[in-house]
Amino acid sequence: MARRNGTNPSSKKAKKLKQISVNLAEIENQQAHLKISLMYNATGNNRRLLDETDKTLISFVKKMMKLSLSEWHEIRQMDKNQGYESLHKHRFNPNYAWPKRFENRNKFDVIRLSTVGRLLGFIDEDTFYLVWVDTKFDMYDH
Repeated sequence: MARRNGTNPSSKKAKKLKQISVNLAEIENQQAHLKISLMYNATGNNRRLLDETDKTLISFVKKMMKLSLSEWHEIRQMDKNQGYESLHKHRFNPNYAWPKRFENRNKFDVIRLSTVGRLLGFIDEDTFYLVWVDTKFDMYDH
C-alpha cells in the first residue's frame, strides 16, 4: 500500500481496530450480568450460607434472582439501602478473625438481604464471590 503523508494506512487501521476492540470489551463488561461463586463460603468459614435458616436461604435466592436481571454497572450504582455497598476493610469489626487468604484485600462488597442479613464478599470482573453471611449484623459498623 502506498503511504500518504508519511503514514502507514494499515497501521492506522490496526490502531482503530484495536480501539474498537477495547470499546467493545468495555461495553461487554458493563453489560455483564450477576454471577455468584460460593467457593469461599463453602469451607473454612463459620458464617456459611449452608448453616443459615430457611428464611435466610429464601431471601438469598430471591435477591440473587432479582439481581441477576440487572447488569453489574446497575448493581454497583444502587444505593446501599437498595442492596449494594462497598466497604473498606477498616469498617469491619476488629474482633472478627480475618481469614489469612483475605489479609491483603482492602475492599469488600456487601449485598443486602433486607432485614435478614448481609452477604459479604468481593467482585472480580462480573462475579460476586460470597465469603460471609452476616445475619447477626455484627461484622461491620452499619
